Amino acid sequence: MFKNIPFLAGIPEDLFEKIVARSERREVPAGQIIFNEGDAADAMYSISVGDVEVYKKIEGQQTKVNTLHAGDFFGEMALATKLPRNATIITKTAVKLVVLSRELFDEIFGVNPELSEKISQAIVERSQDNDLADIQAKREKY
Repeated sequence: MFKNIPFLAGIPEDLFEKIVARSERREVPAGQIIFNEGDAADAMYSISVGDVEVYKKIEGQQTKVNTLHAGDFFGEMALATKLPRNATIITKTAVKLVVLSRELFDEIFGVNPELSEKISQAIVERSQDNDLADIQAKREKY
């Protein structure tokens, strides 16, 4: 569930077990909003079953920019940067999520500088991916 998240790769087993033990499992039916663009960040999510769609407001319109599947994760950028959510996430199918709360996220990354460095790199990479998705979505509109 969290082993597929690049910035958690290689963490000590005891820390990984703590994350798993303290994370929440959530089932969400199709068509439900997980969070909206602009919301405050309260958690990050790993998809164990199902698909979600990522929407961004582009030129005033909600535009689908990506679809995430089992094994993918989302919500880490707003947690790490403490900025509002930069996209809306809507379930495409019924999903099973593993949820890592802000409190646990802050606890883990606040005491481990190596993990903080890894998440910074992951955010740079995700930002670049998001920029490319935005460009592609704009091209498809015209």
